[in-house]
Amino acid sequence: EYKSKVVCEGERLRLGCKTGMQIAVYSAMFGRTQQGTLECPPHHRRAQSV
Repeated sequence: EYKSKVVCEGERLRLGCKTGMQIAVYSAMFGRTQQGTLECPPHHRRAQSV
């Protein structure tokens, strides 16, 4: 069984499985996907004062 999960900055993901099963992480990334799309909405940052 394969599952895909997306977790954005500041969020947490809890992984768990049944007894006798294993979790295998095949890939993880930060930022954009290989296709260049964003999975998470951009954070709004306040402009710094000068």
